[in-house]
Amino acid sequence: MPMRKWIGWTALATILVAVVTNVMAVIAMPYDIMDETMNERFGSLPKNMVFHGQLKTAEDRSVVRPSPDLLYSIIIYDVSQNPLRITAMVPETYWSVSFFASNSDNFFVINNEQAESNPIELLLVGKNKPQPALGNARVIVAPSERGIVLFRLFITDVQALPELVKIQKQAFCRQEGIAGEQPSAQGAPTVETTLYRNADYGFSIEYPKNWAQKETKGSQVLYAGAPERVPVITVSIRDEATFASAITSALTEAGNTDINVGPESQVTLPDGTLATQTKLTFKVATGFPAEALSLGAQQKGKWILVTVTTVPLLVSYDEAAFSKIAHTLKFE
Repeated sequence: MPMRKWIGWTALATILVAVVTNVMAVIAMPYDIMDETMNERFGSLPKNMVFHGQLKTAEDRSVVRPSPDLLYSIIIYDVSQNPLRITAMVPETYWSVSFFASNSDNFFVINNEQAESNPIELLLVGKNKPQPALGNARVIVAPSERGIVLFRLFITDVQALPELVKIQKQAFCRQEGIAGEQPSAQGAPTVETTLYRNADYGFSIEYPKNWAQKETKGSQVLYAGAPERVPVITVSIRDEATFASAITSALTEAGNTDINVGPESQVTLPDGTLATQTKLTFKVATGFPAEALSLGAQQKGKWILVTVTTVPLLVSYDEAAFSKIAHTLKFE
């Protein structure tokens, strides 16, 4: 079966099977069956991310009655916490995006002729949830917290395929707002934090409370990520001689490649500790280009490395926000 190996933040080799294979069957199911199917087939997949399918063939039966003239993309949405902003380029050929609730109802459809802007901006919000102001984005109210968004793009001819695939892959989504945000006295948002302490090396660091800790690798002592999978924070302890060699080794150990360490700058942490800081670019283990801010300080002959990483295709690099997190590093 012609099928492309998928790239994702987690192991996504089965996404095409789990998504494009079953989406047409799933959206035709009654509520209880669809809900069970979403949990069974899609439960392990990242929510609120766009996954792109490649060109189907007439012999391919991974989709019920597949069209060899369409490119498919899909989002498994979850708006139980925050609204989901969806941005997509609209081609001159036929294009549509359809929204399906958890009971299989197709509650919204828009096509290229109906799109009022290019790129198109859609804001999917949960029922009875607050709707943040988002410029000219069209607000769509989801009748269920979970469901499916399906993109279809018509292929005019084979020669146009490379350009259409490029347009297809420019579609992206991201959640608006951060769970746990509260207004400060000055009206600016503040984020609740979790404190990580390391007794062996006598340091602590804070990161957003809604970032979940995950399994660490090698020299990592902390790995935590946002609900949208990125950004993530890692703390590693290395014994290389220089900051650049230490961070390069830590990233390589985690499976990253094409590592580029930017110019280093000397900074002073709030507790008076001298540290080294830089911006990094590299490819994560699954192939996505990533950008990160890394900060390192020496303690007991080791480098304590704090790295905040994002995949710009999913969430933009924010040096100010990432630096603020890294600079909560404190030695006791």
